[in-house]
Amino acid sequence: MLGAAYQRCRVHFLRNVFAVISKDSGQMVAATIRTIFAQPTAELVRSQLATVADMLGRQLSKVKAMLLEAKTDLTAFADFPDRHGKKIQSTNPLERVTREIKRRVDVVQIFSDPAAPERLTTAVLVEMLPNLDVKWRG
Repeated sequence: MLGAAYQRCRVHFLRNVFAVISKDSGQMVAATIRTIFAQPTAELVRSQLATVADMLGRQLSKVKAMLLEAKTDLTAFADFPDRHGKKIQSTNPLERVTREIKRRVDVVQIFSDPAAPERLTTAVLVEMLPNLDVKWRG
């Protein structure tokens, strides 16, 4: 979708970082990267990312490259209001929805017509709406 922001999950990003660093430096690197997400404004988030990338880049050039490559995707949450930013920092809620839809599809196994999977997915999402911070306009 043109103009849509893509927010990379910071948990999954940290897992990718852990794959290229030693276990000994894992806690320090994770704590340093988490300071990026604790900043109050979008400008400070992006500034902190550059600072962290430079700081870690002295010893961990791969981590610096990963941070700079993922800068736009990692900091997309900062452009949203705080109440939304907290919810889009991770893909866990989306993964939960996907698992629930997959579970229901596995129970049905065979659909009566091509529109049936869409109806099932819509029903699952409508059922989950009260748990989401979204207003239904149906």
